[in-house]
Amino acid sequence: MKKIALILLAGLSSISAFSQSAEEIVAKYIAKNGGKENMEKLKTVKMTGLANSNGMEFPMTILMKGKSKFKSFVTFQGMDIVQPASYDGNEVWNTNVLTMKNEMLEGEAAESIKREALDFPDPFLTYSENGYEIELEGEKEIDGVSYIKLNLIKPDQTIMGQEVSEKTEFLLDPKTYFIVSKTQNSPMGSLETLLSDYRNIEGIMYPFKMETKIGGNVVSSVIMDSVEINVPIDDSLFTFPD
Repeated sequence: MKKIALILLAGLSSISAFSQSAEEIVAKYIAKNGGKENMEKLKTVKMTGLANSNGMEFPMTILMKGKSKFKSFVTFQGMDIVQPASYDGNEVWNTNVLTMKNEMLEGEAAESIKREALDFPDPFLTYSENGYEIELEGEKEIDGVSYIKLNLIKPDQTIMGQEVSEKTEFLLDPKTYFIVSKTQNSPMGSLETLLSDYRNIEGIMYPFKMETKIGGNVVSSVIMDSVEINVPIDDSLFTFPD
């Protein structure tokens, strides 16, 4: 009888999740993933792990400091390859993977990175003040499992001469309210990121496994070794090297 009651309660919980508004879903997501107060206390995030692409593994580091500093890089043969970019609050740059030289980014490529930095510490926490919209599309079933389908809509942008929709589809687990995937358009096609292995880091939930698909094919994955929050990160790490 107890088992039946638990199954019934789980079912009712899922039904309740799907009957909420977009604003209620976002509020529940924030609460379940650490809470507004904890998220607003975030000043820095440092993530380290292993990236796998085309069968090769590389140590990877992601640094975030407020809404104006971001850097992501992998290390290969003792060299830091900055991809997709580093942003120091003024300039955006990365490593050209063909020449293996660092170079400045300009135009829409740079502006895109700057806009992404504004999402710190979480795009749903600041969506309203950033001028984004949220849209609830109900549920989406994958392999017999139903997920909450929530869209985050930013102004469209032009990438590589093509106008790209800035509508991102998020799928949330109706029990935990963790994001299990996000899908957005890109010049290369549909870009899907699968998120899993969530862990509690000082009260905030972070995924330790990320898998990226383009057109349904896995192109890369990242498994984090550690996530540190509110640790000192020197501003010089984001600037273009002399």
